[in-house]
Amino acid sequence: MIIKKFVFLLCFCAFSYCTSSDSSNLIDPSKFMKNKITLADVGDDIIYIPLDNLYPIQNIYSLKISNKSIFVAAQNIGMIAFNKTGGKPRKIGNIGRGPNEYSSFLSFAVDEKSETVYVMDNRNRKIVAYSENGNFLRNIHLEKYNSYNQEIESYNSKLFVSDYITMGQAKYNWIILDTQGNLIKSKENSIPSFPCRYGLRGGTYKFDNKISYWNSYNDTIFSISPDFNYKASFLFSPGEHRLPKIDVNNIYKYVLPFSIFETNHFLVFEYSYNKKGVIALIDKKSKKSFLSEWTSDNKNGIANNLDGGTMFIPVGCFVENSQEYMFGLLYPYLLKNHTATEAFKNSTPKYPEKKKQLEKLANSLHENDNPVLMLVKLRK
Repeated sequence: MIIKKFVFLLCFCAFSYCTSSDSSNLIDPSKFMKNKITLADVGDDIIYIPLDNLYPIQNIYSLKISNKSIFVAAQNIGMIAFNKTGGKPRKIGNIGRGPNEYSSFLSFAVDEKSETVYVMDNRNRKIVAYSENGNFLRNIHLEKYNSYNQEIESYNSKLFVSDYITMGQAKYNWIILDTQGNLIKSKENSIPSFPCRYGLRGGTYKFDNKISYWNSYNDTIFSISPDFNYKASFLFSPGEHRLPKIDVNNIYKYVLPFSIFETNHFLVFEYSYNKKGVIALIDKKSKKSFLSEWTSDNKNGIANNLDGGTMFIPVGCFVENSQEYMFGLLYPYLLKNHTATEAFKNSTPKYPEKKKQLEKLANSLHENDNPVLMLVKLRK
């Protein structure tokens, strides 16, 4: 869950590691070394978008930003779409067990052109398609693929459906369907089945007109091109830190990936290792990287010296008009508490006028309002 996962965090520091020419895309958490970073080092502006309170939101499972809308999967409500300023919320379908409803909705996709919304109802082994206005279009049934089908992404108006070797087995790493559910391409899982009690993470992300796939057991992050051919883009280093392909009693001493995405400059990698949660930003050109460890005091993250606001916890990235933005979520009560502190009042951020705007925003919010979307405009 995005909000529950990211309300922890982080004493932001950085690390560097040496790589040879044939391992420039090697990810090796065992060799990370610490340094420091601030938000002004990666971004030059920050924008806050409060989400309208018409539908009070509890936990958010996932969030996507399209050309027209902000889409969230909210635990207590289901799928909701907001306009780009966080207003005019509209429901996309309904939670339920009916033929036009979904009973699980941890993952969803939005078509880049039509804004059709595809909800992955893996509990009922189907994808439910809705128009951008929330009207039911069709069901796409997935029983014949004999797979858990855990995550969905829209890619060039095709459906990229992925599996993550849950409980030690998977027939496919991914299948690619047209919007009517016809199979176009698939990649079979190459790891033999093994006894395992865990349903561990995997993920997909889009970058540079490609879609990438990873899971907790493969040593490769695969990059899939528009013609559906694929290659390795990053490799996880071997070693004792890697999760073995056997059932183990203590998985938390190994590197367990939670989420991965890319920007033009960084690979952003969230994981746990030796029972510590970490977020790492790896500079793809210099290989200099930045990491932070989770804490339970809700005070840590990337130090926000743009407007003196709360620490920034990155969740994902999107591109609009050739400009990249990283985004995160912020609870209003945390913002209100922060702006009331002496540390905020005495801070001297890069943009003092934005500090005043942030304080005005905090005063306008009720502590139980819906989350605020935070956008950080990344440096080019």
